[in-house]
Amino acid sequence: MPLKENFNFSKSSILMYKNCPLSFYFKYATPYGKLFRQAEQPEHLTRGTLIHEFIEEYNKGNDIKEVENMLCKDLIYAENIYGFYKILNKYHLTRALESEARYDLPESNLMGFLDSVYEFSDETIQIIKDELGDKFKGKINGNLAIIDYKTGKYHEYLHRKYQFEMNIYVYLYESVTGKNISWIGMFYTNEPENSFIEPVNRRLLTNDIKDFKKQKGFIRSNVFPRKFSNLCDYCDFLNICEDYADEYVDAVSTRDRL
Repeated sequence: MPLKENFNFSKSSILMYKNCPLSFYFKYATPYGKLFRQAEQPEHLTRGTLIHEFIEEYNKGNDIKEVENMLCKDLIYAENIYGFYKILNKYHLTRALESEARYDLPESNLMGFLDSVYEFSDETIQIIKDELGDKFKGKINGNLAIIDYKTGKYHEYLHRKYQFEMNIYVYLYESVTGKNISWIGMFYTNEPENSFIEPVNRRLLTNDIKDFKKQKGFIRSNVFPRKFSNLCDYCDFLNICEDYADEYVDAVSTRDRL
């Protein structure tokens, strides 16, 4: 069952393919994906959705006091909201320029909802430079930044993966608007001390765009091998996967193709 020709790729779907092509196949090219989408959402995902909605309302300048008071009755939500305000205070930020804005790039079948686009002040940029210290190299002329919000935990060994995620957003935003993004970052509302902002690395951005197009080419060629990892035990399609053990394993090894 091939993927629909008009399928719109997103950061999440490409990451899913990179993690395991077969799980991508199950979710987006078979009826199994629809069944799982209709299933009850896990609690941690519901929590993340509510925090994202709260931040979106804040960035749009809407009255959030009542919602904030309601959410803060739960300690976990209170910690995340406090963490969000703590990050804003650290970087001297107010509201984002854009929040949960959808962008579409038809020629690449790419779409995405950007958590936020900020316009940094000179004061904010100086704070970031001081924080980066010796890690900051070169000259950054722009002040536009794409920031993603996370309610989970930061893992240093996944930092390159985080950069890939953000670079897909940069590619999408710059291609659609023609504006230049100079900064990317992730705000961890549950771990504000692990939040980061860094300059866009143009070399990595170019490589990540090529990687995105390569993965998309594999998908269009119906290459959906299994990719074993420690995430397999948590996959929604674990049981189904065993039934398809041989049918969708590509002849070329996963390591060579991905």
